[in-house]
Amino acid sequence: MADELRLDMTFPSGGRAHVFASWLHPFKEQRLVVVGATGMAVFDDLKPWSEKLAIYRHTIDTSGPVPIPRKAEPDYIDVPQGEPLKSECRHFLDCIAENKTPLTDGEEELRVLRVMADDTLPKPI
Repeated sequence: MADELRLDMTFPSGGRAHVFASWLHPFKEQRLVVVGATGMAVFDDLKPWSEKLAIYRHTIDTSGPVPIPRKAEPDYIDVPQGEPLKSECRHFLDCIAENKTPLTDGEEELRVLRVMADDTLPKPI
């Protein structure tokens, strides 16, 4: 059954992204992790509202012969409570009513579809 998607992308800036999606995977995760030079941002939609968005400022001590990771406690960022799908639908309806361009319009959708349809990318398993 074609249920799983694995996608690795490299951007012109040198940034990289990895996407994994599966409806049948035994561990349900709704998580986005962004790793940067000074820390990591983790959005976990299964956490309580007070812990949904965390910043981890881990460092690596390279002063000795062996790199030593130094883990830091997370800093939690307030996330407005709400229902994302409801907010997205409200935004769409507001754009129609006010004749405004939505945050993600048809051009953005085409860009996403082109990435997903790119023959050079791995196909779903």
